[in-house]
Amino acid sequence: MEPEKLSLNFDEIKHLSDILAQKIAADCADLSQATLVAVSRGGLIPAQLIAYKLNIRDIRVM
Repeated sequence: MEPEKLSLNFDEIKHLSDILAQKIAADCADLSQATLVAVSRGGLIPAQLIAYKLNIRDIRVM
């Protein structure tokens, strides 16, 4: 059985990334030493948007 696919346009990805970044910022007091791990299959653009919003410079890809 095929998994259900969800297609999002860039504006939707940006909006959802902003919401996630706000939730992360609310839960984490200090992100100065944070590392963001991104899944390369579909997660690099949201990861970059979140990292930029939270000023995270260390991004790892798997």
